[in-house]
Parts: sequence; C-alpha cells; structure tokens
Amino acid sequence: MDDIQQQVNEEEIATFYNKVEEIWPSNEPWYKYTKAQIEKFVHKNAFKYHDYVLNAGSGGYDYNLNCKMHHVDIAAEKINQLPLYTVASLEKLPFATNTFDGILCVGSVINYCDAVAAIVEMARVLKHGGSLLLEYENSFAYEYRSKLCYKADAQIIKSVYQGKEQQQWIYSYKYINRILKECGLKIISTRKFHIFSALMLDFGKCENDAAWYAKFDVLGSYLPFINNHGSNIIVHCIKL
Repeated sequence: MDDIQQQVNEEEIATFYNKVEEIWPSNEPWYKYTKAQIEKFVHKNAFKYHDYVLNAGSGGYDYNLNCKMHHVDIAAEKINQLPLYTVASLEKLPFATNTFDGILCVGSVINYCDAVAAIVEMARVLKHGGSLLLEYENSFAYEYRSKLCYKADAQIIKSVYQGKEQQQWIYSYKYINRILKECGLKIISTRKFHIFSALMLDFGKCENDAAWYAKFDVLGSYLPFINNHGSNIIVHCIKL
C-alpha cells in the first residue's frame, strides 16, 4: 500500500487546488448536483449553533453552517483569509484529542488521502458523542464496471477534474464502513447519489450529459442492490 500511496502527490494536489477558482464549478451540472446533495444532507444533520466544528479539507466553503468552524486544508490560499484555519493534512491533524464537537469532511476530500490514517485522525480529535459527516467516491459506482478498480477496497485511479488529469484513491463503501466501525464511529444515516448518472458514464456519456440522469436517484435510493452503486456516498456518524 505504501508504494501505491506515493503516487498521490500532496504537493501537486495543493498547487492545483490553490489555482482553481471554483471548487464547485457552477456551470457544470454534475458538480452542481453533487454540491446540492451534500448541502441538503449537511443541513438535515446540521451541527448545533454552539458546536466547535472542524471543516476538514474545506476549500474555504462553510456550507452556510451557523457554528464556530475551524477550516483545515492543504491548499493554503483557499483558507488563509478565514478567521480560524490551519494548513494541514487530514492524515496528521495538529489538534489535541477530543477537541471538536463535530467534523465535516465532504467534497470527496478523503479520496486524496489514506482513508485509514485520515479517519483515525478525525476520530481522535472528535469528542465522544460528536458527529462526523463524511462524503467520498465509491468504487462500487457503475462508472467503474469495466475497470480493475470496480468494487476494490482501495485503489489509485486517474480522474479528470476541471480539465486536469490527476490521481486519487477510490474506496468501496464496505471498506470505509469497516474503518469507521473500527474507529468507534457508528453510522446513523447514509445518502448515496449519482447512481444512474454513473451508469451513463459507463455507457460513454460525458459528466454534464450524464448528470441529467441523477434525477432518478430518488428511485434508485429505494432499491437496496442498486443504491450500493452510487458514485458518491455521504454518511452521518457518531463517535461512541
């Protein structure tokens, strides 16, 4: 695993995201829908006003949450104008154990990290009874059906984001669920999306065209076998 992990270059990722104008491109339906689904889930499971929340890999977004928020990211230029921020990797968080009432980690940030190291660290700095909202990209997604990474626990893939090819991790929902459990994090609720849209990617459509089919996610979410193949998954966990 260590040899593969070296292919994900943290410095290159930071440089790229420092230059990106919009983390969520407003003119691209795929990312517009993704952001909307994350915001909907986050607000449904919102933190309390008095909570001290770690926004892990925030990119400078606060998702309109009304709480005390500490932003962490490796892309310094995205957060260095905010009141509370730290430039750091999720795999080595410079905070004391049991510091935060809640943690928000969305935007598939964990797909650029060693999932084990990142979740262990987030569990460490989260208080008992605190919430973790975690979103990631799933290797069970239909778009990977013809690829070696399909259903893999953890594997490096090449992806294209805003016209740039980059390397990232892809994780299975079963693998992430195991890590969460082993870290003392109990899943309370789950949302899976980009189900039929991911299938359209496998059929050769581009992201923006495939995004049209995301409107059928509501139907897919009620079908146990189908919903496991969502490209994106977001979970609400409680630290026991």
